[in-house]
Amino acid sequence: MVYSIAAVPTATSYTWSVPAGWAINAGQGTLSMTATSGSVGQNGNISVTASNTCGTSTAQTLAVTVVAAAQPPTITLGSNPTVCQGSTSANLPYSATTNSPNQYSIDYNSTANTAGFIDVVNAALSASPIILTVPGGAATGTYFGNLSVKNSTSGLSSGNYSITVQIIATPATPGVIIGSNAVPELTTGITYAIMPVAFATTYTWTVPSGWAITSGQGSNGITVTSGLAGQNGNITVTAGNSCGTSAASTLAVTSQVPTDHSLFGCSACHITHTSPGGAITSTLGNANLCLSCHVTTGVASGKPFTNADKAIPGTSGNSHAWDVAALNSTYETDVPTETQMALRVYSGEIVCSTCHDQHNSNANVSYTRISNTGDAMCKDCHSPRNVGRYLDNPGVNKGSHPVGLAYSGTGDFEATPTGAVTLPGGNVECSSCHQTHYAPTSDGTLLRQANDDALCTSCHTIFASGGTPVGTHNGMNCSRCHQTHNTNKANIYMIRNTIATPNSGNKTVNFTALTGTNSFADGDATYDGVCEVCHTTTNHYRNDGLAPDQSHTSQGGQNGANCMGCHPHNSNFSPAGGCHDCHDSSKPHLYPTNAQGYNEGSHAVHASKYVCSTCHFGHGSGGVSEGSHPSSTINIVFNPAGLAAYNGATPTWNSVNKTCSNVYCHSNAAATPTYTTTPNWNDSNSITTCQPCHVVDIASSVSPGTAAHNKHVGAPYNFTCSTCHNGLNNNSPNHADGTKDVVFDPNGLATRNGADGNSPAWNSGNRNCSQVYCHSTGTTSNRFSEGYAVWNNSASTTAITYATTPNWSTGSITACGSCHAGPVTMPSGPSYTVQEGNNTGLVTASSQYPNTGAHGSNTGAHSSPDQLIILTENATYGNALSHSWPFVQCFWCHNNDAGAASGVPKKQGTYGTSKHVDGLTWYFPSWYGYGGGCEKTSGGQAPPYYTMDTQTECNSLGSGYIWRPEPVDPEKKGSMVPGLGYSWFGPTNEHCGNGKNCW
Repeated sequence: MVYSIAAVPTATSYTWSVPAGWAINAGQGTLSMTATSGSVGQNGNISVTASNTCGTSTAQTLAVTVVAAAQPPTITLGSNPTVCQGSTSANLPYSATTNSPNQYSIDYNSTANTAGFIDVVNAALSASPIILTVPGGAATGTYFGNLSVKNSTSGLSSGNYSITVQIIATPATPGVIIGSNAVPELTTGITYAIMPVAFATTYTWTVPSGWAITSGQGSNGITVTSGLAGQNGNITVTAGNSCGTSAASTLAVTSQVPTDHSLFGCSACHITHTSPGGAITSTLGNANLCLSCHVTTGVASGKPFTNADKAIPGTSGNSHAWDVAALNSTYETDVPTETQMALRVYSGEIVCSTCHDQHNSNANVSYTRISNTGDAMCKDCHSPRNVGRYLDNPGVNKGSHPVGLAYSGTGDFEATPTGAVTLPGGNVECSSCHQTHYAPTSDGTLLRQANDDALCTSCHTIFASGGTPVGTHNGMNCSRCHQTHNTNKANIYMIRNTIATPNSGNKTVNFTALTGTNSFADGDATYDGVCEVCHTTTNHYRNDGLAPDQSHTSQGGQNGANCMGCHPHNSNFSPAGGCHDCHDSSKPHLYPTNAQGYNEGSHAVHASKYVCSTCHFGHGSGGVSEGSHPSSTINIVFNPAGLAAYNGATPTWNSVNKTCSNVYCHSNAAATPTYTTTPNWNDSNSITTCQPCHVVDIASSVSPGTAAHNKHVGAPYNFTCSTCHNGLNNNSPNHADGTKDVVFDPNGLATRNGADGNSPAWNSGNRNCSQVYCHSTGTTSNRFSEGYAVWNNSASTTAITYATTPNWSTGSITACGSCHAGPVTMPSGPSYTVQEGNNTGLVTASSQYPNTGAHGSNTGAHSSPDQLIILTENATYGNALSHSWPFVQCFWCHNNDAGAASGVPKKQGTYGTSKHVDGLTWYFPSWYGYGGGCEKTSGGQAPPYYTMDTQTECNSLGSGYIWRPEPVDPEKKGSMVPGLGYSWFGPTNEHCGNGKNCW
């Protein structure tokens, strides 16, 4: 601010002063000065004096006051508005102003103006928000402008505030969901994402039931945990904003039990940066990486491993060890020579990826690093055990069981191995006996089954004469002498270098040749041949050199000979031929004979079926009692696993009486056997029939008493044993062999005496028979009649149905309807009788008749429960007998009680008689009229037959009824129409009275 005065005459200078807080900026000493005012309230006087050399004048004073200066207004804007396309207004909020603006102006840029936005000039500023006008037709996008506010009083305006108006639309359907559509079950960290969608402010994801979103909901990417295998469905995502929600994008996904690595991407195992393991793996350690999935709670839970599974041979484990030294002399292992395998031996140890290539993309689900055909990988590491058959290369093939051999399946080998042994490619290989992972055994040997004789005999069938498998040699099994893998490669045929002998402790064995030095028994003083190390009581080659005939001089001396020439392996090293070399010198006998000086006894009966060891168990052929054999006594020892002890029997031998007891062979063979006989050995004819063991007597209806025997063997059927056990007797080869043989007589009742051509069968597992005439509808049987009622005795043409397959032990047939079509209510056992005139056994529908002849289901002739009979032969009687045949029952035609008194219960057909199940269909119609019959002689309907079939009942009916005595002519006795005497020769009488025209 400038203050000045007029010039004062003679004054040469001027002195100015200002109030406190003010400042003189320029002009001090002159007529005009410039000052800066102080703050509001710093008031006072501005003064000036004039002076020259003569002195200073009095001051001229001006009082000044400092007041506030006027300021331009300001405004604090909120968020720029976003509106949906088509909106015509938008709210621009503000929160504060200064200096009282009451007007606003907006200057939109040219793009906004082009879109329809109109500039605003000095519009009234209302309370927040400022309502902006938006052109309804504007395209989506962001539009810019400058806003200012003004105080119309001071006239001052603010500076420009940049504003935007964003116009958006409902988001479009999201693009393709990026992620795997097949994933392992229960896997964490699986990601799915989409590209961002324009205008979207949020995203909503859904996953299948059982899955879980662990992070990312609301964004364009999520992380999930998959569900159980089979919990499949869709992953969906929608994009949304304030304008609405898009349609969903969908990805079908499946959760699977992983069977290979195809469900896993690189990130399942690898981390790009700062990975804890080598090869940028997510886990430190090769095995730990594999075990991160291959555990019971991992995605590879179907093939889990733990460190406890690692094989320690002879101790524990059922899977090939990992993280162990590749070079091991005990287990004869070397560093593999195959390049790719050798590269993955880390710090001298084999790891999972030494043998497995997790990146192998072929169909080999074991992911082997190289082809393991012929167990090539096993043989590479275990090369010292990769040997062939000894005789093929005697200098090399020693110390281990041969591998790489084609399995013969002939001679001393099973046709196909039994047990768990396999033949990869038809060959004997390492994996024939061993299983690399999840072996059934848990002792670290990785064997497919227990390491005992059964493993050896899965392939090797060393048989004695007669086809019986040889037992142990004096109680010693295969592994006592043989060692499948031996680091000492000197002995041949896998013979151990040390054998634990029965009586002499551990003995060193030198068996390097079949003959000569270090053979079976070479005669030197070391006694370390494979045979002689055990012998202590034999006549030859004892391990102390003191045998009575040590060098077998009785046979010309056998030092260095091949003992198996006379003592073959397949007789457990007994002399060739076994028992018969001594006990039967005159072949082809199979037992000691009287002519040879032996008590022949019942040998002839037994020797054709059983081998010697059945009753002389452990004696001869290298048995457990070989050391005491011969003993000058007849040793009867029943094989505890043989036929004599079958089904829990406890056989014993009485050496005084020469009898055996509690022997299965002489029992009734029932599930709970009865030991009914104690035959004497010296009486070979003591058992010649079925009766002594099976307690059966057909003539007296005595059955074995087991299961359904009583029904078949007892009265009234009295079937013979040969009906179901045809050709079987005491001399049959398979008699008394531990099985129950059912063989139907091809000309017996099971085939209707050979007439039906069916093939009856017995199922021993289910214990039932099928295709048996006895349990059929019987519709092929010939027609037969008896007495004076004559039937057309011809063969049936109706096909048979085998209706039942009863269980022998538990089955039961107690009603006619089980085999034949019949009424709903049938008579029950044990008498199976019906009483005429009641509701039992009534035929009430056509379906209850057999579909044969004139039965109801075939012709309808007898399908009414009350058969209508109309007589019209003369006018006198008219319909006198209309509706006079109520309560039709099967026994009307098929009764076996011809002539039974009225009112007496009658059998339902032939059931319960010898004529039931005999191959014939019987016709028995005649009983009414025996002893006389009641005849209606006047019109009207006759009462039910059972109210007029006695003379007393007939007389009580009054006039119109006459009792006719029994005819003299026997052929005129009886009628199937009660109330009609045989003298009636109308059509009804001729039809039913004597049956001559039936069917």
